[in-house]
Amino acid sequence: MSDPETSNLDAVGQFLANIPAIVGFYPAEAVILLHLRPGDDGLDRVGVTMRLGLASLAADPAESGRTVTGPLRTQPAGTVIAVVVSQRGNVDAELPLRAEIDALASAITEAGHRVRAVFFVPEFREGSWWRSYYDRSITAGIMPDPATSLVAIASADSGFTIHPSRQAVEDLFRLASTDEQERIARATRIATTRQQEAPESLAKRIETFDAAVAAAIDGELPSADEDIANLIASFSSPLFRDACVLPAGSRHPERQRVQLLLHLYRLAPSPERREISAVLAVGYYLLGEYVHAEIATQQVTIPTLHAVVVARNVQRAINPYAHRGSFAEYFRSARSAVETTRTVGSESERDPRLLTLVDEAKRQIRAELDHDDLRALNDRVNQVDAVVNAWSAGWRAQSDEELAALIAAAGSAPVGLAVLVPPAGQATEGSRAMLFRYLLEVSPLDYASDVAAALAFAEYAQGNFDAARAATLAIDPPSPLSEKMRARALDPSGGDLTVIIANMARTERRSLLNGAAD
Repeated sequence: MSDPETSNLDAVGQFLANIPAIVGFYPAEAVILLHLRPGDDGLDRVGVTMRLGLASLAADPAESGRTVTGPLRTQPAGTVIAVVVSQRGNVDAELPLRAEIDALASAITEAGHRVRAVFFVPEFREGSWWRSYYDRSITAGIMPDPATSLVAIASADSGFTIHPSRQAVEDLFRLASTDEQERIARATRIATTRQQEAPESLAKRIETFDAAVAAAIDGELPSADEDIANLIASFSSPLFRDACVLPAGSRHPERQRVQLLLHLYRLAPSPERREISAVLAVGYYLLGEYVHAEIATQQVTIPTLHAVVVARNVQRAINPYAHRGSFAEYFRSARSAVETTRTVGSESERDPRLLTLVDEAKRQIRAELDHDDLRALNDRVNQVDAVVNAWSAGWRAQSDEELAALIAAAGSAPVGLAVLVPPAGQATEGSRAMLFRYLLEVSPLDYASDVAAALAFAEYAQGNFDAARAATLAIDPPSPLSEKMRARALDPSGGDLTVIIANMARTERRSLLNGAAD
């Protein structure tokens, strides 16, 4: 094995000096693997970057090989440069862990990549010597100052901090003291109750968060318990969580926005901390700080979709703005929806009589379900089908009672699931989506999230993805089905969720039909 591309000793040293800035910290007692893939201009681009502890490599070389080749198998064929950093060796002695490094190189080769070079350095600092594991024509060289490398200078210009160690990055996520957490938890419970009793619009809550970001840009993070608690309590809303990631009109978060999220994460009670850590991972990922993003995903005790997607994309070195920016675009869409999103429970937007009628209709559906009255439930499905068929002829509700029955049907199990799809043998009708859109416009806000979910599904089923995304972002908080449809917008590669939901809906429709016939 040889590394002919590294015959220029100065070039090797300069390349190695860039590594702390590439990974975000000064590695120690580890092997750093950099996957290089050719760009359209013929120049190599750094793809997946991995760190493997030398203790793990020494303990189980085979398992270490499997650990690094998993992500590499997701990458296009390219080359890999490995850099061993350890105080175990010296300039004249035999380099450490040679057999283990050979096994690791073989595993990389078997994964379809060529190992271009393997270097050894005792530490990343100016004047540190380096050696090549395989090229005997290169005995050693001297590393320039990593702080003045090209990547380090570019990182400093963008506000990126290179930390002294990986542990220093992990320490950023250290929680506040127990006393502080308990004090903020009490204040957050009070703020949550207040928000439930008098819901603010999503736009108002985001305005408050943006003001806190502006203060952070001026160097001031919130310190008063009430201010911190009000911000944390807002994360009980999934739409707030997604909308706060980006500033208005931008696809890139400010660094201070992410610093504010980190500040809130360290203080937040456990349920809200889970949501904040997930969106914190998103923020770091969008900033290109992959190590921070990876560590943030590891703080999510119960994985959220956001954390899973970020962890997978970071492992595969997927640029968040690749593939037409679909990942970043979702959060931009969430932010753009702020002004039009309606808040469930807002007294000013209720129609008292219609709300009462929908409440009564939903109670009737619950009673039919409790009594296993499948005939009555199937009749409600047929009523929705009849309205869908009559829509093109100009049907509109003639009374509040008629509207209430349709809204209740769309928002009550099992009828709400069954009406998502047409009867067996019929194609999906555009009029079904039109009906759901009409019901969303007139529905009391308490039940509008269920109708919004039905509309999102109908739009997705017809391939109207932008309209579907808009529907999922129409109501705060969303329904469980709305959240599933939003998941499809956030991670379209995760499988065709609409097919799964459609199959469930068809099964429910058949069950009601067969039960009514018995």
